[in-house]
Amino acid sequence: MLGDAGVWDELVDTVGMTALIRNLARMTRLGTLAPMSDATRRAAERLTNPDALAKARVHPMDLFLALRVYQAGRAQPNPRADMQTWAPVPAVVDALEEAYELSFGHVEPSGRRILIAVDSSGSMSWESVQSGGAPLGTCYEVANAMAVILNRVEGGNVHVIDVDTRVHASKVTARTNLREIGQWRPSGGGTNLSLPFTWAQQERLNVDGIVVLTDNETWAGRSHPTQALASYRRAVNGNARVVVAAMTAAGHSIADPRDEGVLNVAGLDASLPMVVNGFIRG
Repeated sequence: MLGDAGVWDELVDTVGMTALIRNLARMTRLGTLAPMSDATRRAAERLTNPDALAKARVHPMDLFLALRVYQAGRAQPNPRADMQTWAPVPAVVDALEEAYELSFGHVEPSGRRILIAVDSSGSMSWESVQSGGAPLGTCYEVANAMAVILNRVEGGNVHVIDVDTRVHASKVTARTNLREIGQWRPSGGGTNLSLPFTWAQQERLNVDGIVVLTDNETWAGRSHPTQALASYRRAVNGNARVVVAAMTAAGHSIADPRDEGVLNVAGLDASLPMVVNGFIRG
C-alpha cells in the first residue's frame, strides 16, 4: 500500500497543473519532491511545458505567488494550526522561475494605455505581504513585482513611476528579473498619492487607466487624490479609470468609493492583474 509520499509520486504526472503548483510545498514536506529525485524531474518537466501552462491558463501572477510561497519554506494557512515547514528544492525553484517566464506567452493584454504608480514611501518597507501565512516580501517588493507583470503583459502601453512626496523614475521594465526586485528599497519619503494624477496632468499623459499600488497609507499634499483625479479627467481624459490596490488590507482608501470609474482593492491574490486588466478595459 502506498504511503502519502507514494501517492503524490503517482499524482505528479496526472494531477491538474494548478493542483500541481498548489501542492509543491506539500510534496516537498512529504519527501516526494527531493533533490535529484525522479518525481522532481517529472514535476519540473510539467511546470516548464508552455503548452500545458497555456492550456491550464496559468497566469504569471499565479507563478509569482507560488514561487514566493515555496521559497519561503514555511506557511500557516490555518492560524490555529501548527506552522508548516519544508526545505525548498532548488530544481523546483528553478522550474517555477522558468514557468513564470513562459506563462506570459498566453496572457491577453487589455490594449489600453496604463500609468502605474508604485508607492515608494517609507512605510512600504515596514510590513511583509502574506499569502497563507507565508511571507511574499515587503509591500514595495510585491508592488514592483505586480508592476513588472502588468508592464510585460501590456507591452509598450505602460509607464511606471515611483511616488512618495515627489515623482521618481522607476527601475521597472518589462524585462525586470524577479530576483532584482528583492534588492530594491523605497525612497523612504512621505506619502502623497495625489501625485500620479497631478504628474500625469502636467505631462499631458493621456492614459486609459491609472493603477496605484500602495499599502494604503494616508496622503500628504495640497490636494486629496480624488480632487487630483477629477482635475486630470477634466484636463486630459474624462474616461480615465483608476485602480487603487492596497498590498495590505486597511480600513480606508485614497479613492472615492462612489466613483464608478474607480476600483478599490484590498489585499493580494493571484487574480489581481486580471481584475486590473478587466476593469481598465471596461
